[in-house]
Amino acid sequence: MVVEKQPKKIIIAIPNSKFAEGLKKHFERKNFKVIEIVVVLEHLMETLEMLEEEGESVDGLLISSDIAKKMNNKRLELFSDTLLTLREKYSHMSIVVLSNEGKGHPVLAEIVSMGIYNIFVKSERSTLDVQGVISAFDTPVPFSEVSHYREFDRSIQWRTIETQRANRLDFPKKIENKRIEEDGDNNSDKQTIYEKKIINKQVVKKEFKFNITNQGEKVVGVPIEAKIILIGSFMPRSGTSFVAHNLTKYISDLGVGVSYIENPFQKAYTYDLFIGHEKAPAYISKFYYYTEGSSDKHSDKTTKWKEGNINWVVKNPTLEPDYTESDIDDDDMFKLLLSLRSTPIIIFDVGEDWGKEIYQSLYDIADEVFLIVQPDIPNIQYYLDSQKPHHEFLRKIDKSEKVTWIGNQVTKRMLKTDVMKELSEYMIDVPSFNSEYTYQSQFEGISVFDNNDCKKVIEDSYYPIIQKILPHEFLKKRKKGFFEKLFNKKSISVTSSNAQNEGEIKS
Repeated sequence: MVVEKQPKKIIIAIPNSKFAEGLKKHFERKNFKVIEIVVVLEHLMETLEMLEEEGESVDGLLISSDIAKKMNNKRLELFSDTLLTLREKYSHMSIVVLSNEGKGHPVLAEIVSMGIYNIFVKSERSTLDVQGVISAFDTPVPFSEVSHYREFDRSIQWRTIETQRANRLDFPKKIENKRIEEDGDNNSDKQTIYEKKIINKQVVKKEFKFNITNQGEKVVGVPIEAKIILIGSFMPRSGTSFVAHNLTKYISDLGVGVSYIENPFQKAYTYDLFIGHEKAPAYISKFYYYTEGSSDKHSDKTTKWKEGNINWVVKNPTLEPDYTESDIDDDDMFKLLLSLRSTPIIIFDVGEDWGKEIYQSLYDIADEVFLIVQPDIPNIQYYLDSQKPHHEFLRKIDKSEKVTWIGNQVTKRMLKTDVMKELSEYMIDVPSFNSEYTYQSQFEGISVFDNNDCKKVIEDSYYPIIQKILPHEFLKKRKKGFFEKLFNKKSISVTSSNAQNEGEIKS
């Protein structure tokens, strides 16, 4: 009986995803199975740990020294320390290193000292020996071929002062994930969130679902799937914040946990709108924390503002600026999303900032995207004809299955016109409200949804949006429970009590 040889499972850790995909095809032709491509060094350990938890073994790792590079900083000390950690924790795993550092560089000496001999140095070859790289996983490079790397040029400075070695090469200390403390659901509780540097969006999607969806939350006995919702537009002042606020309040009113994230690149708005200086005077956003760190001058501040089922992530205009993309990057944004995993629904108010790479990255992992449009024919025509990159991006994605158009202040009659149909054959229309209602709501520091005269209208018109976010079974149970209360005299009596007593009775 002939036993078929199982393909070796490997990970490719190279920052150039296109190059990595090309290598993957070469490996698979040689009966290897590439189970993951990692493009950022900090994500490598998390990927290995996640695969280990899923019972997936990894036989080999192909890694490039360039994967440690961030901006102009090569961070070779981090690369070397990571390799040693991998050798200690995954000693069974074959490691092949592609190095852009030439003969005489100290990092090569450190790699050899770890017992890693499968080293391919770019400066020594005109082209990469792909077949040699693949063969190294079956037939390791002998020590005699790499022993010359132990002789290194001591004048090459590459480690920082904090990580500087003595005259001899010592093994680096095992690296650990950097941790930050975030508030848990209770003020006294703290939960540890591990920073994850994530760029590969497909891996992010997998990891985000693994970390958040698996938390599991049930409301009225129905599991609520974790979702990221983006709300934006192609033009300013379209009502994205208005729709996002009402939708956040609506979801919360249904008893589901929800986080609202304000666009950090725009002027602060929500904090003042909902009278943050009274409701959360010590609040400062996580954006500020990520960019400034925990300074002593703000030791009396908190990054948590929670009202009922809502987590508000907004800017405090007194203390915070309009951030730039150099202040907040993909890493910060994904770290923020992970820290909000206690709420299954996350609503991100993008506004018209689709030109920013960070939001195009978020689109890749979003579950639903709602694009807001107002009945302004010149602006719509401008969008359809525009050559601006962010408009081209929106036109590229605006017909996808996860994108839904919402007509703000658009009537059903307008939906039948050719102008609206050119945007989308299917559009959800939400009504306009008398300016007195919106002004009165702002004066009271509440959303229009919280205004009793407007709530029923919003519930009816926003219901098609809610159906795209929450499970049908959940909404069916909620509707059934509503009618049961409606025809139960005792329930009517309780509901008409003040909000505080109502909460006490229900609990």
